[in-house]
Amino acid sequence: MNVESKRLLVVDDNPINVEMLLDLLDDHGFDNLEGVSDWGCPPAGSAWKLPSPA
Repeated sequence: MNVESKRLLVVDDNPINVEMLLDLLDDHGFDNLEGVSDWGCPPAGSAWKLPSPA
């Protein structure tokens, strides 16, 4: 299994940073991406469970 097929979750408090990184990763062949900028709300329908902020 190559790295491009792994699931990636991008988390940042700035939604612009999240979108820019998702676009960059998509341009480089990554397909299974999700992004979130609100720490308390994982992406809808997602199996991701975010840890509590420190």
